[in-house]
Amino acid sequence: MNTVTGFTIDGASSTDLDDAVWVEADGNNTRVQVHIADVASKVPQDSFLDRQALKRGETAYLPTTRKPLFPHSLEASLSLLPLVERAVLTVDILVDPQGELLDMQLSESVLVSQEQFSYEAVEGVLRGAPHHLQPQLQLLERVTGLLALQRQQQGAVFGRTVGTNYVDEDGRVVTQSLRSQQIIAELMILTNRVVSEFMRDHKYEWLYRTHDYRDLSELPAERQQFVQELKAIADDEQLRRALASHYDRARYSPEAKPHVGLGLAVYAHTTSPIRRYADLVNQRLLKAALHGQPVPYTPAVLTDIATQLTALQHDKRDQKNAWYREQRRTEVAQQVQQTDLSKLSPELFSKALKQGVLDGQWQALEQTLLQRLADGTLTTVDFYQVLVVIPNTPESVSFKLQVWAAIADNSMSLQVLNLVRTHWKPTTTVEFQEQSTPDGWAALCVVTQEGKEQCATVWSVAQRKALAQQESAYRWLEAWVWGELVTPAQAALPEAKPVLPVETGRPAPELLLSTHQTPDYVSALNQYAQRLGVPLPSYSFAPACAPNGLFQCVCECLDLVGKGEGTSKKQAKHKAAQSVWVQVESSAATER
Repeated sequence: MNTVTGFTIDGASSTDLDDAVWVEADGNNTRVQVHIADVASKVPQDSFLDRQALKRGETAYLPTTRKPLFPHSLEASLSLLPLVERAVLTVDILVDPQGELLDMQLSESVLVSQEQFSYEAVEGVLRGAPHHLQPQLQLLERVTGLLALQRQQQGAVFGRTVGTNYVDEDGRVVTQSLRSQQIIAELMILTNRVVSEFMRDHKYEWLYRTHDYRDLSELPAERQQFVQELKAIADDEQLRRALASHYDRARYSPEAKPHVGLGLAVYAHTTSPIRRYADLVNQRLLKAALHGQPVPYTPAVLTDIATQLTALQHDKRDQKNAWYREQRRTEVAQQVQQTDLSKLSPELFSKALKQGVLDGQWQALEQTLLQRLADGTLTTVDFYQVLVVIPNTPESVSFKLQVWAAIADNSMSLQVLNLVRTHWKPTTTVEFQEQSTPDGWAALCVVTQEGKEQCATVWSVAQRKALAQQESAYRWLEAWVWGELVTPAQAALPEAKPVLPVETGRPAPELLLSTHQTPDYVSALNQYAQRLGVPLPSYSFAPACAPNGLFQCVCECLDLVGKGEGTSKKQAKHKAAQSVWVQVESSAATER
């Protein structure tokens, strides 16, 4: 057997080191080696240890402890500790400068690991901390970056970075993932892929890790038609996005089926035989193939193992997720009960609001929301939760419109629409249709989901494109709350000189005025202008000066002009809006 070298990268407290890596330049190409602990040589098939491991399925990482797949003594004798000889299976992979696979070799080796790195230690070396393996780590970072980019370009959904997070091979978000964690994840995906391709191409028995969509017949007819159209034009990337919320869970299978989330034709678990029983099964199959020995499992036995491991894994993860959800709910509930809601930090209040919305108990936070709205301490996420996530019901619409009216003259509506794009539902897109007008620019915010485009009933017009987009986002949120979204073909430009409606079915102006606190004429006037589909009020100010030292404000809206004075601009603006509002109510009363 050849003696090989490498190093491990894992959690600082990890004792089950079942894979090591090595990398070096090979001309213009890069040679990557992944060494996997030879567990099969120490755990005979169908032995007592083997049967117990099958019952456990995998090492259980609990909140406060860990239940290993194998006894600690055996685990320690298999772990790839530094400066100790260990039997391994070596996967030798050659890739070109673009990250394309050139060659792959499999062999049994003896590893002497040079170093046991923690993820944090590797992060330090990548940032410049001196270490004799720094060149290897930097080369690994470059080549795995190419591999990740290549997979993403091929449409992979899982195993990719999202902001500062990382989505692992099973679609779970790993918060604040380090580069070192992404390096190892990418190497393991590569190794599992190339070994699976080898076993498939040679028609050897293999325990695949598959991932597909649920039964598409469960989809609404409209969505099924959209999916069929995507299939017809072979748009795989858009198809993955369109069905992102319809993924089934990953499972084990002896059949060579795709892993849709990773964007791979075949995939398996092979690199963690100390932690996962499926990897041990595949290691036995791989060693039999390398030595030309009889297959150690029949197809029927492999099917039974796949079914058992899949059920075990799903059950454990359901229990774990339920435990964490309950912990988060309990933690937030305790903090809310023990703290004056008005004194919660913005971050904690956002968590409390999110949990309240999930539990259908958002009404308990309504008064605090209004107070924070008045104080200007609501975050973008809070506005998103109130305006989009809280269901639009007769009980919630009035409150939601009050919150909506408060963001009329700022960019918050655009920020909320950005969260609609990224957080609302899979496949959601947000775009702005634009056209020039004699008065400036017209914009229409169009939100598309499952192939269905929805927008407000009218385009928004402003002197500048950015303002037109802002107003159109604002209009979209209003139409969403009122349930008045239409298709772009149905949207119309607002009339040049609108008049107050008589019997339109819209609320009388006095119904738009807040009754929860001191009347907010600025917000009410904004809301009324939006309901009529006319430009928002404009305000101009004169600085405070002698003899009274008051600020002066002029409000123009609906061909009406109002003036106000106050010791601050805010007060003057309020008075000017109130002046116009009085005229609006008077005009509406006359029309009746």
